[in-house]
Amino acid sequence: MPDAQSRRMPPSRVPPIDCVATPDGGLIAMTAFPGRRPLPEPGAATADLRALRDWGATRLVTLAKRAEWARLGAPDLPAMAESAGLLWRHAPIPDMETPDAATLAAWSRLAPDLLSTLAAGGRVAMHCAAGLGRTGTMAATLLVQSGMEPSLAVQSVRAARPGAIETDAQLRFVLQTAPLLARL
Repeated sequence: MPDAQSRRMPPSRVPPIDCVATPDGGLIAMTAFPGRRPLPEPGAATADLRALRDWGATRLVTLAKRAEWARLGAPDLPAMAESAGLLWRHAPIPDMETPDAATLAAWSRLAPDLLSTLAAGGRVAMHCAAGLGRTGTMAATLLVQSGMEPSLAVQSVRAARPGAIETDAQLRFVLQTAPLLARL
């Protein structure tokens, strides 16, 4: 396992990419929606996706719902991610909420690939809108599915990305539901 539970990418124009290590040495990046800026900035989404690729991510998991994409700066996110060399996956969760049954079904299909990537020391990036609530919840869920205790997963994610796992419901999801997903 790397020396620190979390690492921060060097400063740049792209939003921060905060990382947390899995028990077997993979890294999960938590970040804001590609292209999200205080003011519209042409090419921002492409720059953010390239930064994730350059960091070493091979997978990008979008947790924001499709209806949010245009407002956040990348209405064509799947094609943009693929063009940047990232294998794109979608597990939509409403803002400030936890996964519903449909999202859990999608997660059960994509998690094995993410877990095997991480187990091989690979890097997976995930984002929602701000990269806090939904992203923190599912990053912690991946840590639990990788073998980490739920409370340590929450602590690790929050140490790497302060403000992550924003609601009590999201915290309960990680502490109570994520361990059940780890057994599947």
